[in-house]
Amino acid sequence: MTQKINQRKDRLGVLTSCLAVVKSAIDVHIDENRAADAARQIVEQHIEIPPCDPYFHYSDGTIRSLYYVLVLDALNFCFWGLPGEKRWCITYKGREYNGYWALALALKNAFLRGVPLWEPRYLASMTDDALHTILHKDGNGVTIPLFHQRRRNLNEVGEVLLKGFGGDYRVYVEAFSGDTVAFVNAVVKDFPSFCDEARYQDLVVKFYKRAQILVSDTAAICSGKSWGSFKNLHELTAFADYKIPQVLRRLGILVYSDRLADLIDSRKLLDAGSGEEVEIRASTICAVDYLRRELEKAGYNHSAAEVDWLLWHMGQEPSPDDRPYHLTRTVYY
Repeated sequence: MTQKINQRKDRLGVLTSCLAVVKSAIDVHIDENRAADAARQIVEQHIEIPPCDPYFHYSDGTIRSLYYVLVLDALNFCFWGLPGEKRWCITYKGREYNGYWALALALKNAFLRGVPLWEPRYLASMTDDALHTILHKDGNGVTIPLFHQRRRNLNEVGEVLLKGFGGDYRVYVEAFSGDTVAFVNAVVKDFPSFCDEARYQDLVVKFYKRAQILVSDTAAICSGKSWGSFKNLHELTAFADYKIPQVLRRLGILVYSDRLADLIDSRKLLDAGSGEEVEIRASTICAVDYLRRELEKAGYNHSAAEVDWLLWHMGQEPSPDDRPYHLTRTVYY
């Protein structure tokens, strides 16, 4: 796999740093044959990349849509509950939602109600009470995990925009002229809560999950036009979270050591930045890129980010072959 992945341009450095982890990994292995099998299955079943569903997201064609995506991805992490705990949920139009969909809808509701989440000064001064109302107004009484970290992320977003960009996120986005990689690199530099890096042995490993999603989501919410007209989205990698490796494990592409499998299956917490957690995330990114290449051979010319989106949607449908996903409390995914 090393030679094949290295043929791909990697200006972000994410794929290259993750490949270095995969080459030294102890507890996670990528089964290339199963990746080829999965690619054939996807092609034979005509599984398509799902579109962005406007039901869940706010979009009005103005700068408010930009801020919606920025706020969404500043908060887009860690929705699971510990074994035996109830999950954070909201009710929208008479139906209950949890996880990412609940966050997207809670923020959509706030924008529709006129809560000024498009104003950096409001974000910079966001209080626990204000954010609690936004996220729990239609909730089930369970507090979203890492609540205080989420509020601090919004404070950071507002403060950064006010200090360096005249309080105008539109100016920030336009400064990169649609260059996906330049935008991602700037976001992880300017907004520390987006700087998703870890150490593995003597390596600095780049993941940049939420920063990459921010670009992808901006392109989607703007239908690839105006502020969303990024010209090299194919350079994004997969977005290393906890659902994608679960699906890759279901497909037999990710194989865990007995020790790690026992830890995950018994719902033990893995520390953020631990060797096991870094190996899972790095292997996820490399495995998706390998799957992308196998799909490309069959005429499915999708980016790694698009394949990630396909796998994520597969993960929303429970399967009898599912094993638990790994549990790590982190603001990065």
